[in-house]
Amino acid sequence: MHLQDNDIIRSIELLKISGNYTISKLAEQVGLSRSVLYNKFRHLLTEPKKDTEEKINLAITTLQARTGKKELTISSVAKEAGVTRQSISRDYKHLIPLIKGNISLEIPNNSNIVQEKLIHELTQKIATLEIENKDKESNFKRKVFSELMKQDLVSFSANQDKASAIKLQGQVDELTKLHREQMNELSELRSKVSYFHAQSVQNSSRIEILAHLKADYNKIYSSMETSSMMKELFSAEEKNIRDAIEICFSSQPDAIIFFQPFLTGTFENLKHNLYYENVVIIESNYPKPKHFQELIKNIGSIPVHSFSAENKKPKIALFNCRHNHNGIFNEEFIEKLFDLIDYPKLIDGFKSVTTYEPMSFISAVEK
Repeated sequence: MHLQDNDIIRSIELLKISGNYTISKLAEQVGLSRSVLYNKFRHLLTEPKKDTEEKINLAITTLQARTGKKELTISSVAKEAGVTRQSISRDYKHLIPLIKGNISLEIPNNSNIVQEKLIHELTQKIATLEIENKDKESNFKRKVFSELMKQDLVSFSANQDKASAIKLQGQVDELTKLHREQMNELSELRSKVSYFHAQSVQNSSRIEILAHLKADYNKIYSSMETSSMMKELFSAEEKNIRDAIEICFSSQPDAIIFFQPFLTGTFENLKHNLYYENVVIIESNYPKPKHFQELIKNIGSIPVHSFSAENKKPKIALFNCRHNHNGIFNEEFIEKLFDLIDYPKLIDGFKSVTTYEPMSFISAVEK
């Protein structure tokens, strides 16, 4: 086989991607001896030491973007670059001022570094919002408790004090509304962080779905009375949740994905990047917050992330049910369940809540 320059270049690139580039490895891969490789293709070969220096420089810029700090430790840079600390101290002393932040390093045009910087900025914003939220809540509590101490608690039962109680309730409702808005903003930021994490690790992380649980609706058929159909659905969903709790306790996944197929369609259509190594996916059509809370209360400290479409039209829910369940649910049942069903919220105990616009082919049902 007659090798061309392009063949050698491609082999070098593959070895660099895998982190195994050496002249010996290259010679082995292309089937030539080192001497022949140097004799015919010396102009294409880069020095391993130069490659190592590039790795160290890339590790410095990546860690600076990830942490927001200019000054780093030699150990952290060595770990990120995949080299030993002694190697940097012995062979790359000229890079130590860059590591210590005494000299600025030009940031390369690298998408991973840009994502690391965005993740750091979003994480800082989340921390700031959480502190502000706690301060506002603390100040409000002090104000409310002070007002209560000034009033005779017994007089709250009399008519003349009803206005004060109503005013106080209004203040509590206003704080609750503000708290929910801030929690929604935090949820959106967490979703962005999750997205950027997924983008930066999707090529290197191995995602394993430990279990994908769905309720068994085999006992439901289209000619059933609506009340009987609803009873069978809840029975199937209760068993689904019990099975999910047992599997989560035994497998201890990194995260649980909670998904409402009646509202959203199929999980695969969301095309959401998961950056966890081990996950359990739970599809459930439990309609009310108390059902969400029952699941979360019984799975311990495992984080639960919710995904659902922003669907407020019964016809889209009817389309999803007919499309995914062979038409066993009639229109009367769908409308009744749709009136009951609620969207997951952070106050129900979810780690994050992500909503999507209904997919275009489903939205077309209404047109």
